[in-house]
Amino acid sequence: MDRSIRIVLYVVFPAMLYTRTDAGFFSSVARLEKLVTTEREMVATVKQQIQNGGKVSTDMQRYVNSFENSFSASECEHIAHHPVRAYLLIKRLSNITSSEAQMLTGKEVQLPTVEDLHMTALALIVLQDVYNLDMRRLALGQIMMVSQSSNGEEFQTTEVCSEDPSSTLGPPDTYYIGEVACKENKFYQAVFWFNLTLEMIRENEKTLLKVSNEPTDRRGLRMLDVLLKLADTVQKIKWDQTVFMAVSKLGAQKTDANGNADGLRHLSTLLENAISSLTKPIRTEIPHVNYENLCRLGVLKNRAPHPTLTCRHVRTSPYTYLSPVKMEVLHEGSPLVVLYHDVITDKEVQKIRDMALARMERSPVVADDGGNMFSKTRVSETGWLFDTEHTVIAKLSRRVEYITGLDVNWPYGEAFQVLNYGLGGFYEPHVDYFRDEQPALLTNGQRIVTFLFYLSDVEAGGATVFTRLNLTVPAVKNSAVLFHDLKRSLEFEKDSEHAGCPVLMGSKWIANKWIHAHGNEFRWPCGLTPE
Repeated sequence: MDRSIRIVLYVVFPAMLYTRTDAGFFSSVARLEKLVTTEREMVATVKQQIQNGGKVSTDMQRYVNSFENSFSASECEHIAHHPVRAYLLIKRLSNITSSEAQMLTGKEVQLPTVEDLHMTALALIVLQDVYNLDMRRLALGQIMMVSQSSNGEEFQTTEVCSEDPSSTLGPPDTYYIGEVACKENKFYQAVFWFNLTLEMIRENEKTLLKVSNEPTDRRGLRMLDVLLKLADTVQKIKWDQTVFMAVSKLGAQKTDANGNADGLRHLSTLLENAISSLTKPIRTEIPHVNYENLCRLGVLKNRAPHPTLTCRHVRTSPYTYLSPVKMEVLHEGSPLVVLYHDVITDKEVQKIRDMALARMERSPVVADDGGNMFSKTRVSETGWLFDTEHTVIAKLSRRVEYITGLDVNWPYGEAFQVLNYGLGGFYEPHVDYFRDEQPALLTNGQRIVTFLFYLSDVEAGGATVFTRLNLTVPAVKNSAVLFHDLKRSLEFEKDSEHAGCPVLMGSKWIANKWIHAHGNEFRWPCGLTPE
């Protein structure tokens, strides 16, 4: 199946379709928010135990002594919403075993795993790559986008978040992130993370090159180790005979300190030249380069890019006559894309989020065989809410029906799919309609309309982009975007292809309601020919 048109699985009974949640702290920012509180409580408990004369390991003692637990609730949230601070949180807690935490606190504590650390590092790689973040600034906890001016000659910077002294990455961190990039076959990105590691080590050692048998930091990183890793990564992108010869010669001079130092300088110069000639590879797994450009535009302008938008109040049913709906037309014609403002209240949003949070599982995609699978192309967690579960859910479905004029009752409309995105969470370009090779999913007809509620504001990133329409829709709390998945003739609307941009800062919550053709034959405007 073409990766560009993977679709969200139509779930009738989600719990029956898969039992393995495969969820982690990386796949939901809401889980990270809880983890911050867990860390705070755990440290307080351990400190109290130490004061009472209890014994803890040296590593735990060091960890607790360095922990600052005086931050407020808003600062707790900031940790989970900031990609570097979240990475450092995962890193700290992944070094503590669950058994040790349980022994010290007297209760079961769920802690991050090796996979959480790996995926959190991958999130930093994706965010830096998609939003073209200044890597040096990122290592200092500052989020700064770099973009070219309209003339293509000058570079402009946009600060998303100021420098944070408590959120800095050291050489072991940047080196580890480079290793993760290599494991994910992102060699181009790995080169620059390794190169940043070199720069940081050089600054720490106050010299251009220094060969020492003593480790330069806690991970034992040496200039030689990083240079060889960098050379190996560069060679995987573009073979260079001179680099190969320099590495071979360097290996033969390990016992000669002077020759080794000369060899390091020579290899360093060769790698600088090789790196300067590298070009970013085309991302063949994403069909439109426009995806990244639109995501960056969403951060820079935080609004849809078209200057010819129209807004009006609409009365789509008798129920909206006294309180018309505020509608902003983002794209007229086929497919129709409109944004409705203030169509859900804060109280309703909170109820939906609270209900969904208790049943969150990792979001799947459709596999080649028509089943479901977990993929790194979709980083979020999902909870399904049915109209019969609460009056708030039923009321929200009726509101969708009043606005669209379509029957959204089961089985003509699906349950609400509530999602919370993970750290750097995104969903690659896809369409929502079912393909012909998915007959098992067509019991109630094709999806004809997607109605997507935004249940949170997002500090930066996380926009919904329509890659074929050159359209960016920022996530604005209490608003909803509607778009058609099929043409009036019920043919596939390929231009409805859309994507969820990586969440750069913040927590993104959304709720989807998909409406089907079956049961809406006399409500859906028909057409005998394609538009």
